[in-house]
Amino acid sequence: IEAKNSIEAIQLAAQPLVDDQKITSNYVNEIIDNLNQSGPYFVLMPHIALPHAQTKTDAVISNAIGITVLDKPVVFNSKANDPVKILITLAAKKSSDHLQVLSELSSLLDNQKFIELLQNAHNSKEIMDLIRKEENKCLVD
Repeated sequence: IEAKNSIEAIQLAAQPLVDDQKITSNYVNEIIDNLNQSGPYFVLMPHIALPHAQTKTDAVISNAIGITVLDKPVVFNSKANDPVKILITLAAKKSSDHLQVLSELSSLLDNQKFIELLQNAHNSKEIMDLIRKEENKCLVD
């Protein structure tokens, strides 16, 4: 997708999860509030953000992850990791779920070849194929 700035990138990246009734628009607002109040703490590594919020409301309907690749990277004001090209939107009902997903994502994000392929993906099918391929490698290892 194409986004003009970090706020629009978060909104566009989260919209499929809203559309699929995994999260509410309140959750998206909580992510943006976190960015405005705490800065870009969820820009975890060069070019990759993991937008999320710790919600105490019913804003998360069910656990979900959305992956968005931006056509053109946008600035999140993260000195070490800007600009952001990939957003992995995370929604977890419980903090233990949040930690579990982060643990599982870390193995994918440690793989530089996977990151490069992800950055060059052209559609969601390519991204899902990459993830399935990596999952199968983990099962074999």
